[in-house]
Amino acid sequence: ITLDGMCRPGEYPADSKVTLEPERFTSMHLLAARDALYLCTNILMGGHGLPGAVTLYLSRDGQGGSAPGPADLRLHLLPDGTLEAGTGDGSGYGGPAPRLITSTVISDTRFALQEDIRTVNTPWWAAEIRIPWEALAPYTPGEPLRFALSYHGTVAGGALAGHPQPLTLNGSWPAAFDPLRPDTWGEATTQPIPQIIFLPLVSQTTASIASSRAPAGSTSPPDNLIIITPDKTRANRPATIAGDPRPAPSKEEFDDACPNWTGNIWIKPRYAFDKDLKWPYVDSNFQVVQAEGKLTDMEISVEDSPFIHNSHDLDMRMSLAPGYHWLSLITENDHTISGGSELVLETESLYLSGRAYPTPGDHVTVKGRWIFDCGHDPKTEIHPIPIFETDRVETIPDGLGPTQHRATVRVARVWMTTDPHPFQYSLGDLGPFTFNLDYPPTSTTGGNDLLFLRVVQGTYQDVSVTGYTPTGIQVTIDPPYHYAYRYYELVLGYLDPVNPLPATGLRHVQLNSIEILDDHDSGWPDCWGVHDCGEWSMLIGVNGDWRRIWEGKVVYDNDPPYNLSKFSYPVVGGGDLSLRVVGYENDDPFKGDAITQGGWTISGACCGQRSFQPGGDWKLNYTVADGYGDGLTALKPANDSYWAARLADEPNGSPLRSYDLGELTVKNDGLTHIRLHDSYITQQPYRHDGTFLLSKDVDHYRFSLEDFGSVTFAPLPPGFHLTVDETYPWEFAGSLPPDLAALIGYKSARFHIEADTPAVAEQPYSLQIETKWRTLPPDWGEDQEQGLMVHGGRLVDLKTPDAAAIVTPEQHYKHPESRYLQKDWAWQHVVGDADYYDVWMPPAKTRPPGQPVCEYDHEAELRVTAYGMHLRAGTSYLPGDAVAEADDVVEVSNLNAQFPDGHIYVRVVNPTDHRGFYRLEAEWSDGQFYNPDECAFLHSIKSGWLKVMGHPALNLQSVFVPQIDLVNPPPFSSQLSLFGLGAFQPAAIPQAGAQRSDTTTLAATGAFDVLVSSAADQPVTARLLDADGVLVAEGISQNAAANNVRVLDGQVPRSRLTVPDLQAGETYFIQVVPDFDVGPAGSQQVPVGFTQQGAGE
Repeated sequence: ITLDGMCRPGEYPADSKVTLEPERFTSMHLLAARDALYLCTNILMGGHGLPGAVTLYLSRDGQGGSAPGPADLRLHLLPDGTLEAGTGDGSGYGGPAPRLITSTVISDTRFALQEDIRTVNTPWWAAEIRIPWEALAPYTPGEPLRFALSYHGTVAGGALAGHPQPLTLNGSWPAAFDPLRPDTWGEATTQPIPQIIFLPLVSQTTASIASSRAPAGSTSPPDNLIIITPDKTRANRPATIAGDPRPAPSKEEFDDACPNWTGNIWIKPRYAFDKDLKWPYVDSNFQVVQAEGKLTDMEISVEDSPFIHNSHDLDMRMSLAPGYHWLSLITENDHTISGGSELVLETESLYLSGRAYPTPGDHVTVKGRWIFDCGHDPKTEIHPIPIFETDRVETIPDGLGPTQHRATVRVARVWMTTDPHPFQYSLGDLGPFTFNLDYPPTSTTGGNDLLFLRVVQGTYQDVSVTGYTPTGIQVTIDPPYHYAYRYYELVLGYLDPVNPLPATGLRHVQLNSIEILDDHDSGWPDCWGVHDCGEWSMLIGVNGDWRRIWEGKVVYDNDPPYNLSKFSYPVVGGGDLSLRVVGYENDDPFKGDAITQGGWTISGACCGQRSFQPGGDWKLNYTVADGYGDGLTALKPANDSYWAARLADEPNGSPLRSYDLGELTVKNDGLTHIRLHDSYITQQPYRHDGTFLLSKDVDHYRFSLEDFGSVTFAPLPPGFHLTVDETYPWEFAGSLPPDLAALIGYKSARFHIEADTPAVAEQPYSLQIETKWRTLPPDWGEDQEQGLMVHGGRLVDLKTPDAAAIVTPEQHYKHPESRYLQKDWAWQHVVGDADYYDVWMPPAKTRPPGQPVCEYDHEAELRVTAYGMHLRAGTSYLPGDAVAEADDVVEVSNLNAQFPDGHIYVRVVNPTDHRGFYRLEAEWSDGQFYNPDECAFLHSIKSGWLKVMGHPALNLQSVFVPQIDLVNPPPFSSQLSLFGLGAFQPAAIPQAGAQRSDTTTLAATGAFDVLVSSAADQPVTARLLDADGVLVAEGISQNAAANNVRVLDGQVPRSRLTVPDLQAGETYFIQVVPDFDVGPAGSQQVPVGFTQQGAGE
């Protein structure tokens, strides 16, 4: 105990309070400590010319009696610090006083201790008396202690409304004792030293520990004088609340809990030293509550009463998450809001670990005492906060190897304390602490399949993941019952990002010194006029990483800079830094001074010394240098080789990120070839050195084969499962018939391995793949090639045409007649096998004699495709007769001249020394030639389109689409070249009476109702514009799962354009805008469907 005249909560527990009779508004503290008996008076009225005194009577032998004897001690303390001591002489207290009794008095002429306690214009004083045990001989702790206490005070005239004359105050314990009759004093039992004695105990829950009695004539029983062991300071187990278990507090509840000061001098002053009166429970059924939300503001208060504070409060404000608004009552601009979104949080700044300090914008979860803060406008608070959690997204190194990469993670910091001041708790009684952590942002490059939680600081056995939310995980920390405080630091992230960025810009900020420009003090009560000094408390945070710089540091302005070289902050990246400072200058027991605190952006350029001065109070000198030191990493650097082995194949958690085993050997040598690969399954619920895995580990693999092969997989360990997803290249997925897939065996493979949970949490496995040559029969066309010389072969009949061919009639102004035929799957059954196709075409249309060339004319052409193969097309199969040769696709024009009989012969071979399979497709399109009038009409459409598009026209053949002016017409599709701003589809309204064949898209009604569709992975939006580029209609988004609408196979409805009346004879444009990335080229060919809606659809 520091003998400074102040009853600090850390020195005098609540159970040491003595309440004076008869009004019971005044209380003092009597504490039996190891070295002495202490009396602390709290705040009293009087002094500075007004009468006042405190008198303590002690019976050192405990005998009592009808007159004061030598064993009876009287201590009489005045506001000016005079301490009169004497022992009984039979008629009074004129006997000699024992030595070594000391006291301290503080006072002021005006009561103004705290900003939320109303000022009273009257002198006040407070005192502490120390009575060493030797001065109380023959009394020893453990024997009955007989004592009495009285107080006399005065309030200045006019300080209270209705009291123009000085007001006298009196109080005593017991209520009716006689100073000259020790047998009328109160008595209590005690316990021996060295255990700490708290005098007396108010709580009824421990009243049975000791007994006490008051003499006859007392109006109320005395409080208890008992021994409190550490266990007795624990609170009953409180309820933790989320949701809405009761209505939000009202202003009326606040007024009932917080007595008004009017007419009673003691209400407001008691708020300065009576924490139970200042901070009553909102609801005794919900003494301790939990709240979650976003921190919006924070600072340290400059004026807090030292009688109920050991340091100044960290004042915070939280924007509450849904489900916690019932905790809030707040007053803003004289308007009280119940059940709003804002809640005040306060806790003493000294008792929140600097490592756990939050930053505005953080997600926070707190657990603490739910109180009304009396002396303010109506409001609720959580105050103090024994459990405080804050978390934010941070970019840190991953901790894997010397060449680390960046990891974007969520870092949570949790502080738990039994003594947040001024109330005490037990971590065990507070119960397990459960809070939510949102997932960190996923890597934009992919991966994000292996979620982990690492306990960086704190005992990881106390931490468990107890649930999952739609946006994150639920963490529970259950610390051991007996701990006084605990700090936990957690990292939540992903182990498997794709191509993470290198961890460049690893550096640190070194604080060098701070210069005090104005210490905000000028003598007493701090330095007693010797120096101009201040007592500063300050914390500095860089990028949300906090350090407690000073607590009550005596500083002098204009002194040399104070050394801060022990404070260093690791940072990642080369940009600016976020600096935040909180603190205050202390003048207890009087109002302190604000020092410059807040948040700023400062230079973080490496490397060199910097200075920053945000105001007139201080100037910070710091250095930015290379080197990350022992800064936070996602995984523990000491375990980098451990994790490197387990993450060697990652990320391979999905088919798109499968691990490539390369090309496996398949040879026609009669041998079985073996490929080995070692890996790990590492998954939930595996833990290693404080790192928890929170997701299932599925390993996806792929490989290709030199040739068709038979493949077997060796057995895996028990609990492992291998599933083959594909046995041929992915581009054939969904189109290769099952019987063909079974016939050819493997040409490639995609497969995945997983293991049972929780039976398999971490286990290595060896993958063994056996391959051998697969013998294939000849395909269906080999018989048609028997006896082949230079003509013949597998007929591709586009002339008759084949019944399987798709024939699209000519669409005037759109595109010419086309014919398409796809043949059955074919393959090479032996290496070097060549297949021969006879493609038979109809005669092509040519330009009429004398008709001029139009820029939109289209020559007839043939396109033959066999993906994965090499094609040679000619007038025969002889190499010298070839007219086109290429891999995958050949295109041929000038058809009538080159192939007068309509036959073109195509030879198909595998371009490698291996076998393969394919499917040949042939597409023939006729010629189309426009007369001068038609050519002029098309040119006018193109000109209007250029006004809208703003850049050179695309190939109109890829933009024009078939007409949809049929009754209940079928959907049709166009290959639109989509740019970032979209592509345009012309749509004309015909003049009344015009023939339908002269229109482009619509019936002659002037009504426009078109549904636009696209592929499932290529969403688009549609708009309608006129020829001048003016927006006519905005498409209405359609449900992709909508029923009863007709769209092309494989497409989904996107946007519906509906306009009741359009101008006949005018051309309009449907703008189709991609809602997806069209790729680095800036454009992409996309199939877009158009369906005219009508009656019955």
